[in-house]
Amino acid sequence: MAIWVQNNVLATDSHGVFLPITACASTNPDVPGTLNGLASSAQYTTYAYASLLMAAAYNGNYLFLGTTDAYSQSLFQINIGTSTGSYGIVSGTHVYSRSFSNGMVLVNPTATSYQVNVGSGFTNAATGASISSTVTVPAYTGLILKG
Repeated sequence: MAIWVQNNVLATDSHGVFLPITACASTNPDVPGTLNGLASSAQYTTYAYASLLMAAAYNGNYLFLGTTDAYSQSLFQINIGTSTGSYGIVSGTHVYSRSFSNGMVLVNPTATSYQVNVGSGFTNAATGASISSTVTVPAYTGLILKG
């Protein structure tokens, strides 16, 4: 949907703003529980944000996460730079990948975890964990990597 709105609305109206809202579930990572037993609220929040980064092409894109908690707000502070190309699927997986000038975004919309070789020099922006070359992208997860 994000890509359709960009191609059919934002591309023809420079004043257009796309505001996806993900408030359909609790996004507060301090609240215990999961979303339909599939993902924690922090995982859901990161997945939603990473998914929009995967598709964002115009400065008129915004994301409302339905909360102002510290975790959600911290995602907006991650500086991965500007996109260096379109998104694509990682060969042999169902993981989507997009490179940025200062990082990379990975999104796994499936119920299967995948190992993805991203090279060296990255850290997981949400956890600060260093990545040597391969990262596990768990099911229903978005990862934002700083490089």
